[in-house]
Amino acid sequence: MASCPENRGFIQRHRFYERDRSYGSGKKTNEDSLRPPSRWLLIPIALRNCRLSNNYQFAGAAAPRRDDAAGGRSAPTVRRAWLVPAALALSGFVALTYEVAWTRILALILGPTTYAFSTMLAIFIGGLAAGSAIGAWLARWRGQHVFWLGLTLILGALGAFGALRFIGPATLAMARAVDQPDVSFAAMLALQVTLAAGLLLPMTLALGAAFPLAVGATALRTDAVSSDVAVVYTANTCGAITGALLASFVLVPLLGLQQTVLAAGALAAGGGCLLLLDARATGLPRIAGAGAAMGAVGLAWTVPAWNPELISGGAYKYAPFVQVPDLQTGLEEGDVLFYAEGAAGTVSVRSSGGTVALAIDGKVDASNGADMLTQSLLAHLPLLLHPSPVEVGIIGLGSGVTLGAALRHPIERADILEISPEVVEASAFFEAENHAALDDPRTRLILGDGRSHLLLSSLRYDVIVSEPSNPWMAGVSTLFTREFFQAARDSLRPGGILCQWAHTYDMSDADLRSIIATFLAVFPDGAMWRVGQGDLLLIGSLDPLGPRLQAVADHWERPGVGADLAAIGVQDAFGLLSLHLGGGDALRAYSAGARIQTDTRNTLEFSAPRSVIGGDRVGRPDLDELRSLAAREPAPQPIGAALASATPQQWLDRGRMQLQAAAYDAAYEDLSTAADMDPANPAILQALVRAAGGSGREQEALSLLDRLSSAIPAEPPLHIARSRLLASLGAIDSAASEAERAVAMAPASMPPREQLASLLTDAGDPVRLAPVVDSMARDAPLHAATRYYLAALEFLRQDFAAAVRLGEQAVAANPTDARAQNLLGAAHASLGQFDAARRAFRAAERAAPRDARTQVNLGLLDLRSDRPDAAVQHFAAALTLDPNSPGALTGLADALERQGHLDRANRLRRRAFAP
Repeated sequence: MASCPENRGFIQRHRFYERDRSYGSGKKTNEDSLRPPSRWLLIPIALRNCRLSNNYQFAGAAAPRRDDAAGGRSAPTVRRAWLVPAALALSGFVALTYEVAWTRILALILGPTTYAFSTMLAIFIGGLAAGSAIGAWLARWRGQHVFWLGLTLILGALGAFGALRFIGPATLAMARAVDQPDVSFAAMLALQVTLAAGLLLPMTLALGAAFPLAVGATALRTDAVSSDVAVVYTANTCGAITGALLASFVLVPLLGLQQTVLAAGALAAGGGCLLLLDARATGLPRIAGAGAAMGAVGLAWTVPAWNPELISGGAYKYAPFVQVPDLQTGLEEGDVLFYAEGAAGTVSVRSSGGTVALAIDGKVDASNGADMLTQSLLAHLPLLLHPSPVEVGIIGLGSGVTLGAALRHPIERADILEISPEVVEASAFFEAENHAALDDPRTRLILGDGRSHLLLSSLRYDVIVSEPSNPWMAGVSTLFTREFFQAARDSLRPGGILCQWAHTYDMSDADLRSIIATFLAVFPDGAMWRVGQGDLLLIGSLDPLGPRLQAVADHWERPGVGADLAAIGVQDAFGLLSLHLGGGDALRAYSAGARIQTDTRNTLEFSAPRSVIGGDRVGRPDLDELRSLAAREPAPQPIGAALASATPQQWLDRGRMQLQAAAYDAAYEDLSTAADMDPANPAILQALVRAAGGSGREQEALSLLDRLSSAIPAEPPLHIARSRLLASLGAIDSAASEAERAVAMAPASMPPREQLASLLTDAGDPVRLAPVVDSMARDAPLHAATRYYLAALEFLRQDFAAAVRLGEQAVAANPTDARAQNLLGAAHASLGQFDAARRAFRAAERAAPRDARTQVNLGLLDLRSDRPDAAVQHFAAALTLDPNSPGALTGLADALERQGHLDRANRLRRRAFAP
C-alpha cells in the first residue's frame, strides 16, 4: 500500500480531516500526535484507489473512474454512464405502468371506491419507500450496485407475475367476505388492505430498491455527485412520466390489463438480465441471478388467462345477491358478450337469464331488463314537461336507451357526453332498445367529462339529463355537488329543465337527504318522482313546474312518444303523473338540516361507500316516509285529479309497469288497490299473484283474497288466484282443492281446468289428470292448452312417441308456447333424439328466456352429451331464475363433480337433501 501514491494522498486528506474536526473542541492537538488510520480501514481504501488486476477485483464492481491519456473515461465507465440511468428510467416506467394497471385491477377486486384506491396507493407508495430503505442498505455493499440493481428489476417482475396468478383467488376471497351477513365495514377495509398488500408489496419492494442502488452505482466521484444523481433522478422521472401516460392511454386500451403487466414485467426482467451480464457476477451471485431470470420467464409463461366472467362479475358488491348456492358458479353465471379494458374503466356486457346488462368495473349501470323504465323516463319525463324542447344534453350514454327515448321527441339535437369509448362500443348491444340512437343524425357524441363540458362550454340546452353511476364509486360524487347543479342550471336556456337521477338502495338516509338538500339549494322549487323499486328522478327548472304538469297528456301525442312509453309499460299520463312523490315544501321538510355537498366539502365521496361495502344496513332511507311526502302538501292539481279519477284498469296498468321494472312491492300496492276496486277481475288477480310471489307477500295476498271473498259472492277467479298462491307456497294438495272448487263453479270454463291440469301435471299424476284433459278435449279440442295437456298426459304415461306427435301439434298451434317446446324437447330426449331435443329447448329459451325449467332441461341434455362445462352454466342460470329448483341444484352438483370439483359438489348435495 505504501507504494501507491493515491493511498498516501488519501491518508493525508484523512489526517487533515481529523485535525480539522478536533480543532475548536477545546483539546490541544498537533499533527505529529495523530495516528494513521487503522490498517483494516486502509485495506478497502487501497482496493478502491489502486489499479489492481481483474483477477483480484470483484466481478460486479464499478470500473475505476479516471481520465485516460486522451482525457476521456475508460470504456467500462462510459458504458456504465448510460446503462445505469437507462435501467432506472426503465424502473420508473415499469413502476408507474404497474401503478396504473394495478389500480384498475384492484378496482375490479375490491371495488372502485375511494377507500380501495387510497388503500392501493398507500401500499404502493409504502412499498416503494420500504424498498428504498432496503436498497440503501444494499448500496453499502461497495462494488455490487449493478448486480443488485439488475436483480431487483427481475424480482419486481417476479412479484408482478406471481400476483397475476392470485387475481381469481383474491376475487373469490373478497366475494366470500362480502357474502357474510354480519360483516362490518372495518372488517372489509382490513381485508382490502390485506389483499392489496399481498398483491403489491413483493413488486413494490423490489422496484423501490432500484433508486438508491442506481445512485450508488453512478455517484462514485466525489467531485460530481450532484450531477450524477441529477442524471439518475431525471432518467427515473422521465421513465415514470412515460409509463403513466403510455399505460393509461396506449397499453391498457391496446393490450388489456393482464398483458400490460406482463409486458412491463418482461421489460423489467430483460433490463435486469442486461445489468447482470454487465456486472459479470460469478459464483453464488451468478447462480442467484440466473435462477431469478429463469423463474421470471417460467412464471410469466404459466400465468393463466383471466376468467372474464369472474373478474367482471362485481363480486365485491353482488356476492350477497347470488342465488346459486355455489358462490363461484353464481359469479361466473352468464355469457360475457363484450369485455374491454379502457382508460376510464373496464366495461363488460353480459347476458344472463334473458337480460343483457352493461357493467363498468363490475357495477351494472344499464340493462334491457328492469332498468328500462328508469332509463326511458329519464328522458321522457323532462321532455314531456317542456313545451317545446329543441336541444338536449345527456350526461352518460350507458345502454343508449335514454338517448333513444329523447330522440322520440321532436328535438333538433341531442349531445351525448360519455367519458369512456368502451361504453360507446358496448352500447351497440342495445341497438334494438335504443333505436340505433347513435346513428341518428341529430345525435352528437362528445367523448369527455360531462361536468367539465357544462363548466367550460358555452352551449345551452332546453333539457339536461344527468344519469351518472352511483355516488359510492370514486369520483362520481362530484356529479351530486352544489357546484355541479349550478353548472347545470347555468347551462339551461330560459324555461329549461334538469333531470337528475338518484336512488334509495345502497344509500344511507343521511346521504339521500343530503343529495336532495343540495339539489334544492340550486333548484328550490324542485320535485321528485319515484320510479321502479328504488330509483328517484329529481326535476329542477328555472320556471315553476306546476303549470307544466297539465300539458303532459297533450305532449303524449307527439309521434312515437306514446308507443315508446307503452313498450316499457307506461300506458297513459296517469302512469307517469302518479309516480310524483312531492316537491317544494315537502322536499324541504324532508331534507331540512342535511349537509350541502360542495366541491370543497364533499363528504358523500367517503360516506356513500360505507353503505355498500361491508353490508352496513343501518340508517337506510325510510321508504314509507318517502311515500308519505305527497300527503304533506296538496298535490298539484293535474296529479290530484289523475289520482282521484283513476280506474281499476289504470291501476292494473301501473301495476304491470312496476312488474316490468321488477318493483314487486310497488306493484303489489298498486294491484291491491285495483283488486279492491274490481275484486273478480282475472287479469288483476293474476298480476296480483305474480307481484305477491316476487315480493314474498303470498300470505298477505291470501288474507286479501279472503277479505275480498267475504265482500262479494265467491267467483272462480278468486279460487284460481288462491290456488296459484298456495302452489307457490308448496301446498299442492290445498292448491288442487281450490282449483277443483273453481272447476265445480264453472265446469265449462277453460281457466279453472287449465290451473288444475297444471298442478296435476307438475305432480306427475296421470290418473287424476286424464279426466280433466278429456273434458278439455271434448269442449275445446283446438285450444292450445288442450293440445299441450294431451301431450303432457302421454308423456306422463311414458308413451314418448305419442308425446312427440301431440307436442308437435301443440307447437304448431302456438310456436311461442315455451311449455309446449319444453315438453316436445323432453319427449325427444327420452327417445334419444338429442339434436331434435336441443332444437326444441332452444326454441323454448327464445320464447321465454326467464323460464328456469328450460335451463334445467338444457343442462340435463348437456350432461347426457358429456358437456359438463355447458351444463354448469345452464343449471346456474336456472338457479338464478328459481333458487328453489331441486332439479337445477342436483344437476349442478353432478356437473361440478364431472368437472372434478368434488368438494363443491358435495356441499351442494348436502344442501339439496337438507331438511
